[in-house]
Amino acid sequence: MISLSTPRLRAIAASALVLAGLASAAYAQAPYPNRTITLVLPFAAGSGTDTTTRIISQHLGIALGVGIVIDNKPGANGMIAATYVARAAPDGYTLFVTTNTTHSANPYLLKTLTYDPVKDFTPIARTGGPGQVENLYTRAMLEEAFGDLALVEIREHDSIIREGSGHNGMSALIDLVARK
Repeated sequence: MISLSTPRLRAIAASALVLAGLASAAYAQAPYPNRTITLVLPFAAGSGTDTTTRIISQHLGIALGVGIVIDNKPGANGMIAATYVARAAPDGYTLFVTTNTTHSANPYLLKTLTYDPVKDFTPIARTGGPGQVENLYTRAMLEEAFGDLALVEIREHDSIIREGSGHNGMSALIDLVARK
């Protein structure tokens, strides 16, 4: 039997017991993930971000072996969803899938935020980037869609108008009206 008569030996023995306890607790912890993961989106179902996230989540759920739930929380320029995730337990089971709106634009667009875009979140992955689309429209298409308004922007010698955008604003508007 080993005698623990000196304070130094008692300290070493106590440290060994603590370390053994920590090691067994860490060993007993289940690996991540071991339950359903919720992906919170600040956009409505059917949006581009929602559609992309649903495709990715199918593969993610299979790869991780757990269920993935999509929780759409649109409104307030994404602040509802961002606040919800910022206040959730930081355990990796409630994740925020967003665009630059909630983290880059909102601090400049809104007077107050109910979350801190830097301190409340830890980026873990990027699922996509901006796309650049070039649409070609004939002068006749624009004149039909916008009438005299189009003539202001179109030079007389242009027969094809090129319009490029990484966003869905003007391109979608011209497409919808021109195809009516």
